[in-house]
Amino acid sequence: MMTTPVHVIVGAGQAGAHAAVAMRDAGFAGRIVLIGDEPHHPYERPPLSKEFLTADAEPPATWFHAADRYAERDIEFLLALPVAAIDPAAHRVTLGNGQTLPYDRLLLTTGSRARHLAIPGGEDFLYLRTLDDARRIRARLTPGLRLVCIGAGVIGLEIASSAQQRGCEVTVVEAAPGAMSRMLTPDMAAYMVRLHRARGVILHFNASIAAIVGNNVICTDGPVVSTDSVIAGIGVIRNTELAAAAGIAIDNGIVVDEFGRTNVPDVFAAGDVAAFWHPLLASASAPGILAACAETTASRSAG
Repeated sequence: MMTTPVHVIVGAGQAGAHAAVAMRDAGFAGRIVLIGDEPHHPYERPPLSKEFLTADAEPPATWFHAADRYAERDIEFLLALPVAAIDPAAHRVTLGNGQTLPYDRLLLTTGSRARHLAIPGGEDFLYLRTLDDARRIRARLTPGLRLVCIGAGVIGLEIASSAQQRGCEVTVVEAAPGAMSRMLTPDMAAYMVRLHRARGVILHFNASIAAIVGNNVICTDGPVVSTDSVIAGIGVIRNTELAAAAGIAIDNGIVVDEFGRTNVPDVFAAGDVAAFWHPLLASASAPGILAACAETTASRSAG
């Protein structure tokens, strides 16, 4: 008896959503199951720190695809249901509710999560990564609110700008000597600082957060800043734990070759979580990735 092949995608973000549609459009006739730990269909994240926070009324989420586009392609969703484990030998995943789902091919698009700052008093910090995060932040941004944004990277400055437009009193605290120093030239970074300060945002550099005491942000090197709320935008962490527990190679991300293949047969990865092979950059920036991919390709060729 012939069985219908099953392709499972773990992670209902940008990479997972587009992969599911692309599989069907490329002619795959089997079952496609897209699993996400959020309750929402896949949506765009960039607007969450901009229009979503500044609009007078909460705007709708920006979906990658309309619901009927998934339905037309017979793409199944399992939402608000994390994957607890992967069993590569048995070709199955275990869901958070204990159920198991077999797969013929598995694509990991688990993305990344906001990096948290573990300091005394930091338990109530807000972070922006998900639609629900954005809703919590939006509800907090009321005129006159004293807001501290930790981190002068893209997310920190975008939230600061959005909060200032909502009438908040905004202070940005950054441990580095300048804003967006890892992605902008010094001239561009200086321009960004002037732009924010001209709009009333206070920026403190070379200031590391030590603790939150009452309504005060205490810096190891810098001022004490009074605040009503704190939002931290200090980068992300790739969600590699599920893959690592299944024996999939990790090197600052899930190691994949130029075809998205991991070192485990029939398991692929894509999107933010993948440390992908690049013909120009791999050997210089991530030699471990190149070596793992070469070993994987050699073993498959030998088999």
